[in-house]
Amino acid sequence: IAISQLEYDRITTNLKYYKSDWDSVLYLNTDGETKKRNLNHLPIARTAAKKIASLVFNEQAEIRVDDDAANKFISETLKNDRFNKNFERYLESCLALGGLAMRPYIDGDKVRV
Repeated sequence: IAISQLEYDRITTNLKYYKSDWDSVLYLNTDGETKKRNLNHLPIARTAAKKIASLVFNEQAEIRVDDDAANKFISETLKNDRFNKNFERYLESCLALGGLAMRPYIDGDKVRV
């Protein structure tokens, strides 16, 4: 997938914010000495993404296709990949980073996502 450097930079910034990965803070104490400490923060981005992901999708969701053969194939593939168990977690990072890409691949005799 071809994307611009600006998009890579946006994703990197969003990931840093999501992980609460902040640089240390330099401050001047009452003795006039410059000190360094970790930045205190609230993990708002992670908490919000997790909550929204759980509201948007949960394990009880059903994915169906009108065509019976396609529905059977999709259902078996998603079941083998434990899609319903894992998608909420994937959706959380998708919401935090601004996108999601999934691709099918062959694993032995099975199609996986």
